[in-house]
Amino acid sequence: MVKNCNISSKYTEDGGASYKGHCGGFIGLCGGGTITGCSVENTVFDVKGPRCGIFVGTSNGAAITGTASFKNVTGLTDYVGNVAPANFQVVVTAE
Repeated sequence: MVKNCNISSKYTEDGGASYKGHCGGFIGLCGGGTITGCSVENTVFDVKGPRCGIFVGTSNGAAITGTASFKNVTGLTDYVGNVAPANFQVVVTAE
């Protein structure tokens, strides 16, 4: 669980920056493995760049399973910034 965090990810666009800016509440870039049972609450994302997500910046083949939830999260709307697996389920919890 991630609670009461301020997460910042910034970069300068320089033409070769397509793989910079990975930012996630749990993982920026996951090149495999399993991510399950995540919750992000009361978190502010201050990001500039591609591939940024509330849970994972880029999954890149990771098995993200089960149900993830978040509430009171600002600055991002994507759950996974890039390559979200089809079996990833998200529950939005109201305040």
